[in-house]
Amino acid sequence: MCSITKTKLSYEEINHVTVATFGHESKIMSIKELKGGFFNVAYLITFENNMKTV
Repeated sequence: MCSITKTKLSYEEINHVTVATFGHESKIMSIKELKGGFFNVAYLITFENNMKTV
């Protein structure tokens, strides 16, 4: 859903957040925007070690 309240993040911004949270060892394999909701954007992030986080 498109909403003016959702702030979309670039790959670089998402990578910066994940490195700050999980460390430099965390290599992103895929990023999928989760659809639905009205106010916040959420992403399913899969790392090379198959760990997943939202």
